[in-house]
Amino acid sequence: MANSPHIYKRFILPSGKVVEVRRIEQGANPEAVVREVNENDQLAPREDTLTLRFLLAHCKKAL
Repeated sequence: MANSPHIYKRFILPSGKVVEVRRIEQGANPEAVVREVNENDQLAPREDTLTLRFLLAHCKKAL
């Protein structure tokens, strides 16, 4: 999924935090590797993972 349409897109989590998708990890249950975006539009240094299914079902695309 290296050319996934979700790469480098930003999503709003149910908690209200904004994350940017950095890459998609393949597998039986694909995961999106994300980094949080702060109020200054900077990416956090830490990466977290979410299931791609959760991201697409529960998060909204940010503008």
